[in-house]
Amino acid sequence: MIFKIVKIAIIAIILTFIFPVNLVNAENNIQPLKEENQLDNIPMGVIANGRNVISSISVKAKEDGTKAINYDNWLLPLEPILQALKFTKQDLPDGKWQLRSSYLLVQVDPHKFINDPELGLAITPKQIEELLGIKSKFNLIEYAVEFELKNFDDNSEQYIETPVILDGLPVIKSPRLNIANIEQKINLSGTGKGNLNSQGDLSVVGTIYKSSYYLKINQPDLTDSTSWKISEGQIFKPETYTDYIIGSQPTFWRNSENVTGDYWGVTTIFRDGFSPFLDKFGNGGSVNPQQRLQAAQIKYTISGRAEPGTLVRLVISERGDRFIAEKLIDNTGIYRFENIPYGGQLGNNYYIFKYPKGQLTATPIKERANIDVLPGELEVGTSSLIVSGGLRRLSNNDLWGNFGDVTGGIAYKKGIAEGFTLGLGVIYDQQWKASGDFIFQPKKIPLRVILSALYGDKLDLNSNVSLKLGNIFDFNYNSDRTNQRYQILLRPLRGVNIDANSDNLSSRIKLNWYITPELELFNNNESVKPSEFGVSWRFNKRNFSTSIRLSRDVENQWRYNLNQTIGKLQLTQNLDDLGWNNEVLYDLTGNDNGQTGHAILLKYNTREINKNNDNFAQLSWRYRSKNKDRDGAYKLEAELGYGTGSQGGGIIASIGTTIIPKLLLRARYEGASLTNADSSFRIEITSSVNTINGFSSGDRKGDALRQNGGILLKGAYPNIAQLKNSGFEPSEINSKDLFIINNQPLKSYQVDQAGDSLLVKLPPGKYRIDLDPAGYPTDFQPSFETAAIEVIPGTYTPVIAEFIPSYTVSGVVKDNQGNPVGGAKIEAITTGKPPVSSITNEGGVYYLERLQRGNYKLSISGEKSAPDHIIVDEKSPAFKELNLILK
Repeated sequence: MIFKIVKIAIIAIILTFIFPVNLVNAENNIQPLKEENQLDNIPMGVIANGRNVISSISVKAKEDGTKAINYDNWLLPLEPILQALKFTKQDLPDGKWQLRSSYLLVQVDPHKFINDPELGLAITPKQIEELLGIKSKFNLIEYAVEFELKNFDDNSEQYIETPVILDGLPVIKSPRLNIANIEQKINLSGTGKGNLNSQGDLSVVGTIYKSSYYLKINQPDLTDSTSWKISEGQIFKPETYTDYIIGSQPTFWRNSENVTGDYWGVTTIFRDGFSPFLDKFGNGGSVNPQQRLQAAQIKYTISGRAEPGTLVRLVISERGDRFIAEKLIDNTGIYRFENIPYGGQLGNNYYIFKYPKGQLTATPIKERANIDVLPGELEVGTSSLIVSGGLRRLSNNDLWGNFGDVTGGIAYKKGIAEGFTLGLGVIYDQQWKASGDFIFQPKKIPLRVILSALYGDKLDLNSNVSLKLGNIFDFNYNSDRTNQRYQILLRPLRGVNIDANSDNLSSRIKLNWYITPELELFNNNESVKPSEFGVSWRFNKRNFSTSIRLSRDVENQWRYNLNQTIGKLQLTQNLDDLGWNNEVLYDLTGNDNGQTGHAILLKYNTREINKNNDNFAQLSWRYRSKNKDRDGAYKLEAELGYGTGSQGGGIIASIGTTIIPKLLLRARYEGASLTNADSSFRIEITSSVNTINGFSSGDRKGDALRQNGGILLKGAYPNIAQLKNSGFEPSEINSKDLFIINNQPLKSYQVDQAGDSLLVKLPPGKYRIDLDPAGYPTDFQPSFETAAIEVIPGTYTPVIAEFIPSYTVSGVVKDNQGNPVGGAKIEAITTGKPPVSSITNEGGVYYLERLQRGNYKLSISGEKSAPDHIIVDEKSPAFKELNLILK
């Protein structure tokens, strides 16, 4: 047997020498060329889009002086050609190559290329067109291979979150005890008969040792302090994985029907493996334990199918300018992006972009990524524990009220699997109860289930179940102990929507048919109202727009809505079963369709209630400033006019302003109204004081500091005259372009101007502050360039960048023979400040920059210098020349 095998092997070797075979070419089915078409080794250039990219390169080619012969099978060296075509190559684990350019991403098998003994790996023009989609030709005049590249630049970029490095930075700590904001609201109202009501609210927010405190006093009668009552009082200390809440607060469980009074107690929250959801823009408000159990970010797997060869990108928004991952689909047709964060800084608007055949020049197929996080859902392996105990405030008849009824509970929640969270707990609230939470969102079924149960003497179940089948069918079911609600949304045809929903009070079916984007037919059916049919039409063109909606029910009741704009004239009409509302506005200024600036208003309204037919007409002038304050209110808003109707007539006037520092004022007087003959007035005053930057104007949203903090940014300058001489105004130093927070410019945050300071609300934590040198005044430098900032709730951490004059000393270093000394290290050393150094160039020139005032000792590479010191003071020029001699 062995001799037979040896004999076969010898015969095979002999046949191989007699009939040699090119194994690579055989594998690729490359037919040997006929003798008259054999290729020659010829030097030739390479042209791409009319530009010579390679002057000369060896190719295997053949031409007869007038044209190319067998051009498709010419051999071009692979590596130089890929570089000329601007492709990069990456080796893949399966042995294939991934080729990438600005317009194409493909995978190729390197065995398909020809291994030429002289050129090495080579590619033919036919392969270039088939694999890369690039056409070429032989340019006889230039004697080059000419390629037609696609003029396309991929403007999208891969999003990579830059790590925020805090180690080793100086730390600016927050205040430990202060009053950050005091706010007093006053509401005065009355009538011509002399009735006067005065009400108010007083609130204080601040910090006490890394915790925020909040106190709110309700003032039913401002003139009677005995009527004042504490409505809220709370201390809140948040940490990354632990929270403490002391005082008034919502319970983390649902209250029973027979339980009365608000809850005051102590709550501790432990989070394992996740941090809570934080509002980047600092719009916090009251602290709710349930919100602190909501994860800021959950990592998901996004998967799907696409045709092999498709480039699939996971992008952050529908614009597609930033993608976080991409994959070229192989023969399995499956793509999978794992550990994709949902929520937090990246947000929730993920899309899938599919580029057929890897062509980035093609219009991508866009799909919304199938990912959603349910309220209370936790990532696999993470968990939370909440423990709370306290008292019910049974009455609130005096300042503090009366307390009783001990209550409390403990609950544990854990992420069991992706899309599956389970929670259990025990509650005592007048009786013992068991609690349970079930959150389920399977990956392969578009089903969402949220169940929350309390069981004492009976079951109290809240449920939220939804099922979505593409864009055709949506089903939602919600229930609690008082109501059950169903909703079914159908889209059977393009432009046709059917909405069927019901609750304990009524059931409704709505049909909308969008014949065109502008024209809609609708039908509304409700069990307690007559059926209604109608039509709506919208038209919008420059300086002319119309929106009209007309309907009629089976009891012949008409309803009508019209919004018409013609140039500076606007008409609004509404008709329903209660009456008519009409308004004509003429824009005197031409700003924002009459929303700001001066305008004339004519109103006529009717009302029919209890067989009383009232009417009222009003003509008035209105002004609104174009600017708003940081809370969204117009800085100045005023109206003055006269109205008359069935109840009488009189002057109508109102004013609202935030121009006065620290004060919001709104006042309105009506001599008569649609339903009342008596004159009336109302005055609203909100005074808000921020005490962080001295006593300055507050933002009238002081309660936002209850669970958030912030940073007060300010540039200081001791010598304004010297600053102006450098070409800077003081306001320019406090520009938003100067400060960078966590590697992001200030425009990425919500920034408020408070005098000469900038206020940035932020969730608690540590942040990195960098100063952009582009914002430095000439010959000035800040007291710091980078620092770590501590932010705690209830206050702003002051960050003062003091700009002080800086000086530059320059000259030439020579030895005793007068020769320049190159490569020498010049050091200027003074007490209490880091040394300033410079390395001389070949001509011995040095620059000691950003010197501060002081007496500096000079040295040259550790040796003595002449002169050996320099004094920098307020009389020194910003730039001084000083030549040095090495002793």
